[in-house]
Amino acid sequence: MSGFIGKIKQGAAEAGKKAQQTIEVNRLKLQIAAKQRDMQKLYTQIGEFVYEAGKQKQPYPETQVAAVTAELQAIEDEIKAMQNRIYSLYDEKSCECGHVVAVDTRFCPNCGRKFEPIQEQADFTAIMELKPFCPQCKEDIEPGMQFCTTCGYRLTEEES
Repeated sequence: MSGFIGKIKQGAAEAGKKAQQTIEVNRLKLQIAAKQRDMQKLYTQIGEFVYEAGKQKQPYPETQVAAVTAELQAIEDEIKAMQNRIYSLYDEKSCECGHVVAVDTRFCPNCGRKFEPIQEQADFTAIMELKPFCPQCKEDIEPGMQFCTTCGYRLTEEES
């Protein structure tokens, strides 16, 4: 019975994690949309600078355009960082060609670019530390136990 409850708890925890992930992704997408609106305003501002200079037969407003261009670059960098965070939440990464692939992909299927391997020692260590479980009820058991404390199953030395 406690194995069933454990599975329910695990399912609820996974659902909670997925919900939290969805909230985070939606928050980031809203921030990206706001940044893109800011960029549109700056593009319009550049156009107005150039138009006014041309209208008044003035030279190209290089300093004004350069200042706005620097702002645009900063916003683009922020958007890229937010987009990379979204990719990491979905265990994905983006290629230079713009194609999105799974984080463990070694070559881009779109352009053939080789990705550098990602070192994730912590995840590998967690996989290697699998806990023993009762073959009868599937509950976790401690090493060296002779009987399962949940169902009473007699454990062999290999199982514990």
